[in-house]
Amino acid sequence: LEAEDVTDASTRLSPQQLVKMLQNASRAIGAADTAFLLGQQLLPGALGAVSQALVHAPSLRHALQILVRHQPRLTPLLVPRLMSEGPMSVLYWMESFSAPALRAQLVEMHMAAVVSMTRWLGGERLPWRFCFNRAQPRHAEQHAVHLGTELRFNCQFDALLIESQWLDRPWPRG
Repeated sequence: LEAEDVTDASTRLSPQQLVKMLQNASRAIGAADTAFLLGQQLLPGALGAVSQALVHAPSLRHALQILVRHQPRLTPLLVPRLMSEGPMSVLYWMESFSAPALRAQLVEMHMAAVVSMTRWLGGERLPWRFCFNRAQPRHAEQHAVHLGTELRFNCQFDALLIESQWLDRPWPRG
């Protein structure tokens, strides 16, 4: 995965176009769980070699490293960072393009994307914990349905946490 997939530049969306598309989709669907539903379809995606690398990742660690390394293609509006020290590992999200009105939806979408992808590739639901850098929303039940019950709000940052022992367990598709 050293070389970027060759793609016609005219077919790529700018960050502004992507934000507008997400706003339109949210408005058109109009459901409290729109971001989660969109996120479930986001990864591994159909982006050529980088998507194939995700599909064939041998472990969670490898998949998350691909996600971080190829962020511009996989998650252009948020930047994932992976920290793994001791018993816990953290995948946290930073902005790469300012879209304050969509920040909560982007975080929900990307967290749902990682949860959905890792469930599919790992063959089981992983014991993720979730931290959100905002107050608890009106529809917090949607978070529990789509992500799980280990939810914390009013945190310092937006992140997924998992015990480090899960990082190197072999995946059936790897």
